[in-house]
Amino acid sequence: LYQGVLWGKYDFCKYVELDFGLIIEVGLNKEKIWPILGFIYTPCSGWRINAVYPINIAVEYEWSKCLTAAGSIRFFRNRHRVQAEEPHSQGSFEYHTSGGELDLIYTPWKWMMVKGFAGQAFDGDLKMTDRNDHNARHYKFKGSFYAGASAVMSF
Repeated sequence: LYQGVLWGKYDFCKYVELDFGLIIEVGLNKEKIWPILGFIYTPCSGWRINAVYPINIAVEYEWSKCLTAAGSIRFFRNRHRVQAEEPHSQGSFEYHTSGGELDLIYTPWKWMMVKGFAGQAFDGDLKMTDRNDHNARHYKFKGSFYAGASAVMSF
């Protein structure tokens, strides 16, 4: 599966940024294109509303220059090929779900960011198909809690 993202931003005014683009997926016998569309609004100092579907839907509050809290809506989708030695050789599986997340973002320097997050994934769907993307079987699954951390260093 190959995925490409073409994403542009336009500063409409001091408080509003417009976002637009495409997410393109090719491979595993299926091609898909999704639009990226939305805006980022900064109504006042410290607050930021991100409404860029499906990439960034969140409300952020900057407590200080290096500490930000956020609440987000997440869309999870993953698609993979089944390995050759598995029962449904060369088939594919795909799951979809969404969820809500709380984030704490620490940015001590412009080149470094550490993020801690916790959230709830809602009920979802797992779809399995044969190697030609036919004979689909769907399995429903219950949501679950998740948590983690990430770090980014830019050079």
